[in-house]
Amino acid sequence: MNLANKLTLSRIVLIPFYILLFLLDFKYHYYYAVAVFILASITDYVDGRIARNRNMITTFGKFADPLADKMLVAASLLCFMSIGRIGVWALFIILAREFAVTGLRAAVAANGVVLAAGMWGKAKTFAQMIGLIYLHFEVAASIKYAVIGDVLVYIMVILTLISGIEYFYKNRMSIQLK
Repeated sequence: MNLANKLTLSRIVLIPFYILLFLLDFKYHYYYAVAVFILASITDYVDGRIARNRNMITTFGKFADPLADKMLVAASLLCFMSIGRIGVWALFIILAREFAVTGLRAAVAANGVVLAAGMWGKAKTFAQMIGLIYLHFEVAASIKYAVIGDVLVYIMVILTLISGIEYFYKNRMSIQLK
């Protein structure tokens, strides 16, 4: 297993620690949780750079990297929903897109096709990471009327929808409806 794939797996391993730190109620727990979230998010950037620069791109990495991202984002969204900071509607839209894209990837993989993320997908992931990091600090600081956080949630949802549409449109020829 190469270094890029090890970093991807480390992101998955960090998720339960993140959830525990977020949900356990002790002094500064949101700050510890966001530190783990940021560390996990950095591994996403670093593993991609390493894989491309050192020619370590593998089929495993093409599947595991986006899956690890989805798992991290889903864990964070579920944590924020559990404390009432993110609505079910936003969580549903984001997770529905992620399941749909993952399903499409799995379906075309049966034919030997590997689908890469597009520009909007990368923008969506970046917006999610920044938005979720901000929300940790907002919740930690007990900000009650958080317009910035609400705007960031809407941006995450809008980019999720755009990237989902782009993904299916760009890969429409790979979809067989037989």
